[in-house]
Formats: sequence, C-alpha cells, structure tokens
Amino acid sequence: MLAILAAVLAGSPSPAAPSPAVSLTKAELEKRVLSAASDRLGIAVGDLRVLSADERTWPDRQLGCAARRGLSEPEPTPGYRFVVEAEGTRQSYHTDRAGRIVRCPAAGKPLGPIQH
Repeated sequence: MLAILAAVLAGSPSPAAPSPAVSLTKAELEKRVLSAASDRLGIAVGDLRVLSADERTWPDRQLGCAARRGLSEPEPTPGYRFVVEAEGTRQSYHTDRAGRIVRCPAAGKPLGPIQH
C-alpha cells in the first residue's frame, strides 16, 4: 500500500508549481483583434487599419469597459488598447495578455466617424 502511494505521489506534479500563464505578444494580439473586428463587421482584414496600439494596465478584469459599481475589487490587468478604423469608423478593442478581447466605447464619448 505504501509503495502505491509513493508511486502516485512521485508521478504527480508539485502542488506549489503554478501552471504557466499564457502571455501573447503585441503582434499576436493585434492579429486577433483584426480577426475579431473582421468577423464582427463582415469585412476583410485587409480593409481594416490599426490607428493605435497602446500598452495599458486595466483597473479590473473587465478591461476598463464596464462601469465600476463598487462590487468588484480592483485587479490590475496588463494588456493593450487597439483603435481600429473600419469603413470610416473607429472602434476601440481592449485586450489582456492572455488573448481576451473586448470591444468597448471610449470613455466619455463613443468612437464614431473620423473627422477629416
């Protein structure tokens, strides 16, 4: 019995060893954002343009897109904000480093047609 327990424990990973966290590069996240925007809008990726891609630390797991209601604790979440132009309209996409993407309006006013 003791030998079986020792064999099971020897084959199992250490409980102190955390699982590796996924961290995508800015380029990988940009590709995913363009693909998501393309799917959402029904237009080709080639018809989209990234206007800006800024590194951000979001205040919470909602990636800065949900109004804080005081119910959730702050949880700094590193990621990026991508502004994508599609057919004369700008859209903001927020990501975390694990690849989660959220489309959300800019704080204060929605992103709309580009003024020339």
